[in-house]
Amino acid sequence: MKKKYLLLFIVFLFSLFYSFEVIKAKSIEDLLNDLKSNDSVIRYQAAMELGKTGDPVAIPPLMEAMTDKDKYVRYWAASSLGDLKALEAVPMLIEKLKDEDELMRYWAAIALGRTGDISAIKPLEEVYRIEKVLNTKIGMEIALDKLNWLKKQQQVSFSAPTPTPTPLPVITPSEITPVLTATKKPEVLLSPEVEKAIQDLRDEESLIRKGAAFTLGKMGSKAAITPLIEALNMETNIEIQVELISSLGKLDATESVDILTQFTASPEERVRIAVVNAFKEIRDPKTVPSLIKLMQDSSSSVRKATIDALGVMKDNQSVSYIIPLLKDKDQFVVQSAITALSKIGSPEAVPGLIELLKLDNKELAQSAAFALGKLGDVSAVESLIEALNDKDDRLRAGAVFALGKLGDRRAITPLISALKDKYWNVRYWAVTALGELKDPSAIEPLIAAYQVEQDPDIRKTMEETINALSNKK
Repeated sequence: MKKKYLLLFIVFLFSLFYSFEVIKAKSIEDLLNDLKSNDSVIRYQAAMELGKTGDPVAIPPLMEAMTDKDKYVRYWAASSLGDLKALEAVPMLIEKLKDEDELMRYWAAIALGRTGDISAIKPLEEVYRIEKVLNTKIGMEIALDKLNWLKKQQQVSFSAPTPTPTPLPVITPSEITPVLTATKKPEVLLSPEVEKAIQDLRDEESLIRKGAAFTLGKMGSKAAITPLIEALNMETNIEIQVELISSLGKLDATESVDILTQFTASPEERVRIAVVNAFKEIRDPKTVPSLIKLMQDSSSSVRKATIDALGVMKDNQSVSYIIPLLKDKDQFVVQSAITALSKIGSPEAVPGLIELLKLDNKELAQSAAFALGKLGDVSAVESLIEALNDKDDRLRAGAVFALGKLGDRRAITPLISALKDKYWNVRYWAVTALGELKDPSAIEPLIAAYQVEQDPDIRKTMEETINALSNKK
């Protein structure tokens, strides 16, 4: 009877969970379209939801949304960039630490903490010393605490010596005592919840097995890895296979790489996607050959997930396999390829990205421009300057952003011309780009543009840029 009620309760929980997901679900494409809505409420809701998707496709549009005229859109864009661990957005978030709006400074700090990029520690410390608003200081403290902890963990992992194992003494059963010594391996004690979930992996009821697999992934106990592998070896239910694979990924189970590799040949798309996502969590170099093979998968969703995983792993040997997917028929696969190549940072990708600047799909063209800026290869300068003549403001904005990052003086005159662009985002990025080029010859054109500029945010950025360039003289 107890088992019956437990089963009914689990069924209720799953139905509640999935019904909620159905109600709230909105595709990434819909959210990206909402981010361009004329309604600021729709835009900030989209910015908020995009952070929950975990999809790097959202990063370039959210970076652009950081310059939205509505402050709530800017707040949520920053928050979501942090949730997505968008390292390419770190310089922009650091700049926002100096924003006139105290809440913008707060959310920029929180987002920087979430990215995990320890290069943000010094800028955060600098603004923390002069910050006067208590709540904003608290946000900066939260970020600094997290980043300093991460820095310490990295130092420990790099500096800790490899311990020399101590030989175990030979003991007889009569000599065994409950006292642990330095030479005895302590017994792993499992919580009752973990023990129960491990037992439930062998239950006759599929819903109980599925719930057990899900629970073990959430609990984070490494002791569950072997039982999960054994269960996956015997499981025939597709939904439970997906849950078992997902939990092995969450547990960073390098021991499971061999069996997970077998499941890359599953006829079920969702199983293959689950394996790819698990590989992304585990980050074992042994998974790279399997991931490279999956980039040729017939499913665009599998191809996209695979590219995302290789981008996170920053595997250089995968670059030559990702580049051809810049021409994939699925725009989301192309977007993932752009993002992955910019993360890996290979100059080999530059020609393919330059070609994307000519696309009719201006969102992809803009993403390519952002990626070219991050890669830092000046061979892209002329193509980016040419892109400043495009009719689409998104591409022009991406081009001026990239030219600022590349730091080539050939861009100064075109960027000065961009100060007169009719679109706010292009003018804003032109100002910041001229500031990054650090050439005092831009001071007079900036002063002239300042006289006619109506937008207070751009005027503020111009003031800061002019002051910074004046100090360079």
